Amino acid sequence: MADNSPRAHVDFMPSSLQFADIQRLGLVTMASQELELRQGQANDALEGLRLALGHKTLLFRTKVRVLLQGE
Repeated sequence: MADNSPRAHVDFMPSSLQFADIQRLGLVTMASQELELRQGQANDALEGLRLALGHKTLLFRTKVRVLLQGE
């Protein structure tokens, strides 16, 4: 009986291979597409960090302003 749980399932990605193997297997285009997807994911993560940092900055400035006005 096959184990279909997520932990038992491993996706094949070209990045798991050496470049020589990628070329030999004709996976250069797929490897390029994977790289573009990973760059997009990294950009999305950075955007999330920028937004979170901006939000924290706003909260900090608001809190400091309130504290300074209270003195």
